[in-house]
Amino acid sequence: MRTAAVLTTLLFATAPAAGAPAAPTQIEAEYHISNNGIVIGRVFESYVRTGDRYRIESVTRSEGPLKLFLDDRVTLFSEGSVGPGGLVPRTFEQRRARDASRDIRATFDWDKAELQSEFRGEGHTEKLPAGTQDRLSVMYQFMNLAPRGNEVRIHMSNGRKVELYAYRKVDEPRVKTPAGDFDTLHYERVTQSEKESRAQLWLAKDRFHLPVRVGVPAYVGGLADVVRSPRFATAVGLLIEGRDQYLRGQEARAQTTGIGGMMERMGKWFKANF
Repeated sequence: MRTAAVLTTLLFATAPAAGAPAAPTQIEAEYHISNNGIVIGRVFESYVRTGDRYRIESVTRSEGPLKLFLDDRVTLFSEGSVGPGGLVPRTFEQRRARDASRDIRATFDWDKAELQSEFRGEGHTEKLPAGTQDRLSVMYQFMNLAPRGNEVRIHMSNGRKVELYAYRKVDEPRVKTPAGDFDTLHYERVTQSEKESRAQLWLAKDRFHLPVRVGVPAYVGGLADVVRSPRFATAVGLLIEGRDQYLRGQEARAQTTGIGGMMERMGKWFKANF
């Protein structure tokens, strides 16, 4: 496994409740993204529930050596309602600081059972199965519907299309993170082809089944493959794809100017190590 997001900070706020602990009304979390053990990004997330409404914001920024080549930011938003079945997304947005052409806005029209997507100035609709989550809300849905059994199946949208994801339970290890040690449920995505990312999730048993670690194997293909992964894979994939595009451009300029032997070697070294 080459890329991982590990929880570093986790803060909760809950409403008073009798009996079983109430689901949090506010969550703030920070994750470090590492590639082969080197930190290349940070994810800052906030979840707020007010009455029967929720809002989630996730900001991923490049860090460390990656930031030297690609200083970028990917922001995701999810808004919707909270019902008996948990989170019900209404809108989802993806914004890329360095490339607005990749921005996505999606509306979940539950009355029509349609996902209405806007991307690169064009509109598109997809069928919307009941219970579908967006790539950001899906991780917070676990706190409303605790995983049961050895397999979890859920429809998820990346804002452009809807796909069915299946995860199988692997084991129940205790995981060490900078935010503390957690007893977890470890799930791995069941894939149908080699091009699909076999993402792995570690959900904290005593923290409302929120993810404390997410692992993504080495990427196969380009951005079209990456966007089929869960939200961490997507954020990491956008950063890594942007890095590759940047380095390809630097190598091309180095070759044409005649001064770029060093830059070309640096680009090749960076891609080989990340």
